[in-house]
Amino acid sequence: MIRQNIIKEITAEINNLLNEVYQEALQLLANRWIFMDNKDIFYDGKIKGYFPNCNEYTCTHSGNTFDIPQFEDLSWSLLSETELTVLYNDSKNFPFKNKEKFLVAPNTWSTEIRCLDNQGKTKYKSFDKECTEGYNFPVSRLESRYNLVKEEVVIHWLQNNIIPRDSKLKDTYKTLIDIYKNTDVNYVRNHVDQTIEVSKMHQVFNNSDVTSGTDKLIKFIPQVIFNQVEKCKQDLLDCDKHKIASPSYDTEILTTGHWEVTEQTNNILSIKNNNAKYRNPILDIKEGGVVGIDFGAKSTVVVYQENSQDIVPMYIGTPTDNLSASDFENPTLMKLTDVESFMENYNSKISRPNTKWADITISHGALDQFLENSRRDYYMFLNDLKTSCTYDDESFNPMEIYAYYLGLYINNMRNGIYLQYLISYPVSYSTELRQRLVKSFEMGLKKSLPQEILSNEEVMKKFSVTGNVSEPAAYVISAFKEYGFCPEDGEAVYYGVFDFGGGSADFDFGIYRAANKKQDKRRHHFALEQFGAHSDPKLGGEKLLKIIATTAFKANINYLKKQDITLNGRNVAIIMELLRPLWEDDKDYKSTINKTQIRLFKDNDQLSAKLKLKIDCDMLEEMLKNRIELGVARFFTSLRDTFSDITTEGSATINIFLAGNASKSRIVRHLFEKYMQGQTSYDIFPPLGTQEAKEKMLERGIQVSDDITRPTAKTAVAFGTIIGRKTGNINIINHNEAFDTDTSFNYYVGQCDRHDKFETIITPTSNFQRWIEFIDAEIDAFELYYTTSPLASTNTLEINEVKKINVHLQFAYEDPTVVVFIRPVSTTEIEYMVARKIDVDYEILELPKVIKLN
Repeated sequence: MIRQNIIKEITAEINNLLNEVYQEALQLLANRWIFMDNKDIFYDGKIKGYFPNCNEYTCTHSGNTFDIPQFEDLSWSLLSETELTVLYNDSKNFPFKNKEKFLVAPNTWSTEIRCLDNQGKTKYKSFDKECTEGYNFPVSRLESRYNLVKEEVVIHWLQNNIIPRDSKLKDTYKTLIDIYKNTDVNYVRNHVDQTIEVSKMHQVFNNSDVTSGTDKLIKFIPQVIFNQVEKCKQDLLDCDKHKIASPSYDTEILTTGHWEVTEQTNNILSIKNNNAKYRNPILDIKEGGVVGIDFGAKSTVVVYQENSQDIVPMYIGTPTDNLSASDFENPTLMKLTDVESFMENYNSKISRPNTKWADITISHGALDQFLENSRRDYYMFLNDLKTSCTYDDESFNPMEIYAYYLGLYINNMRNGIYLQYLISYPVSYSTELRQRLVKSFEMGLKKSLPQEILSNEEVMKKFSVTGNVSEPAAYVISAFKEYGFCPEDGEAVYYGVFDFGGGSADFDFGIYRAANKKQDKRRHHFALEQFGAHSDPKLGGEKLLKIIATTAFKANINYLKKQDITLNGRNVAIIMELLRPLWEDDKDYKSTINKTQIRLFKDNDQLSAKLKLKIDCDMLEEMLKNRIELGVARFFTSLRDTFSDITTEGSATINIFLAGNASKSRIVRHLFEKYMQGQTSYDIFPPLGTQEAKEKMLERGIQVSDDITRPTAKTAVAFGTIIGRKTGNINIINHNEAFDTDTSFNYYVGQCDRHDKFETIITPTSNFQRWIEFIDAEIDAFELYYTTSPLASTNTLEINEVKKINVHLQFAYEDPTVVVFIRPVSTTEIEYMVARKIDVDYEILELPKVIKLN
């Protein structure tokens, strides 16, 4: 690659010189007659040939033979009759003339010239008259054709050591002529661009040792070669700058050791008596190092641990001063400027390919560009990377590319190399989606590793990417540590996590206890047992913001139509930013929103003038409250269902942890207070990193730190992936996975009560394996109702707001002990059977049948 780059760069430099000469030559060739500086000849642009300067050359007089002149290393011949006619017709402009006569020798003038007719026979002419004798006035033709293009004229000059007298680039001519004479290169016409370019450069660099070519060229273009040496040196220092816009490495790294130094590199550097030291990347592996990743819908957090218990968050972007805790929330955003160019480079190598930051940009760099361009390039930005986990496009996997970029920020000559990666996953992800998430990150992270790592089998045995824990479980692991939970032997801490992020709301329920010999290993100090994990996949902070932005647009639809503005993605994105202060509960957000003017995109793709939208903040806030309440209701339903199956010790407290940035909302806090009202068995823990969390810690006697690297409502998930690693001291026991199911059931299933309300029988927390008594079988049919609305858990949902299925049995049974049993069997399916329950067994009368819910 270095050899190819050197050839490419030197070729480009020579082509630049050729282009300079050619552009000047175009101006010179606008004249018919061009005198040469280093030869006693002049060029005739009409005849396409050279004539001798007869002040220095003597034409012979007519005789029986024409002796070919040996003059200025050119090939000479007699003029054709046609050429001579042209010359006579233009004789007034001929450079060397005395009245109507041509200079044919020093101080000798004549009009009688010897020429050749169409049959090649000798003729003597004086203008349009034939005569019996004349001078042998020679011509050196470029070619025997009249359509010779200007590029070929200039090439002839360079190949024959001819330099125009009026050129201001005589030194450049000399350089190009010397290169042509002393190397194997050639100058050829570029038919596409209609210019001149160098060819056969690979014959100059005829082996893998680039010095063979540079040695030949250095005497002619020393500065070009020296520039390449400096460029080679700078490329080593900028090897990551081009990929991820990181600062250049200090020059000291060339002497202490650089991963990409090769023999070819030092061959080039040695031209200026420089050299660089190679360092094997294997030496920079962080033994015991581990990286935790929380890949979020809005932001992604990366944390790492080396040879201590300290876990440190990482900023994914160009280093900056005055970082805050929120800066470690790296935007899950990608700008796609030139995907084709990026993927061509990306697929060209299996290790650290020469991709360009300008082609695809991520994280803070992408966000900065998103905010700077007034959304004009909105459709170049990809902000739903997490949903790409469901895509099947193998040609471009956004998650893999994002992971590759993360890998470049993690693995470099400043940080070293990490081989162990732990990634959290959403509760709602099926096994297939988890595997796809892990596989995508594995491919991208591998691509960021040096070739020496990838090709070493023993080293790669240590490489791993594992989806080790769900996002809410990872959060609560961090929260237990931050809030100082340390259960003693026999003590169990009951918990529930409401993880409200940008893309969804995930719930996790279980107990945190001291490890014991019966269930845990000797290495474990504590155990986390998960008994319930559920999700509201449509409840996410960014999703809610998009809903109220769309609502605000529709409320102003008549006003906006007059401005030729319609609803589209980038206009919604602009309004989302306008309403963000409402969602984030900023101080005086109503005043801020109502004073702010925005510019939206019109149908002609132009920005409008500044607009003042009418925003009903109270109505939008009520919308948020109503939708969030559905999620909170679903959380408490899941909590009750989960802990109804767990034997608790009397009136044990259930500790509720709020997680995710969206959980910091005032609306969330008020709704939890509402649902916990009058309940003494709940204790709520505010999102980490908030002032309320610090106050709670002080209540518990925990020392509070303002260190920006401490876990927050968002970053704590990534911390938890490392704390909860398999080699750690917490045994994570996920009872949800014991049922061999991909995820929880998606529906509430039930029947109609006497008040025409929906009565819930099966919920998303119901056990996939357990049959539930549903209805008698005394009639050979029954009705079954279902919905996805969390309000179903309150048994107050109107029956006309849910769906109904009519089911027919094979028979009707008069025996009242024969009933219909139902149970969930997949995310969208239930089974029913007719049976008689005898103790713990069933006498099955009609075999189970599956019902698909839509």
